[in-house]
This record gives sequence, C-alpha cells and structure tokens, in this order.
Amino acid sequence: MSLIRSDYYYRSTFKITMEEAIAHRLRWIYLPLFAVILAAWVIRVTAFVEHPRLESLLSGRFPACS
Repeated sequence: MSLIRSDYYYRSTFKITMEEAIAHRLRWIYLPLFAVILAAWVIRVTAFVEHPRLESLLSGRFPACS
C-alpha cells in the first residue's frame, strides 16, 4: 500500500546527510559571500594607501614620532 500524502509529510525523512547539507551551504552560500567580503576588504586596504617612503622605513624612525 502506498503512502498517502499526509502520511508522507508526517513520516518525512531527510534526503541528504547533515554533512552533505553543511557542505552544500558552505559551498553555495558562504564561500561566495566570504570571497566578496575578502575582495572588498583587499580593495579597501589597497585603494587608499599612499606610496611608502623607503627612506623612512630604512631609517628606523617613525615620521610622526620625530
């Protein structure tokens, strides 16, 4: 005897394991989200950097402290 629809919903089972569900969510949602956030952070950090002065780096003194 086949299950009627209400019995199917009452006795439903998961089609994938918990590990597969977590891997799917990480792969399709969080990995692209973290990639976008990382790219935005890299652009933010590198876009507004002034050119470093090699002389001040080699002298061992900080310009703000002298």
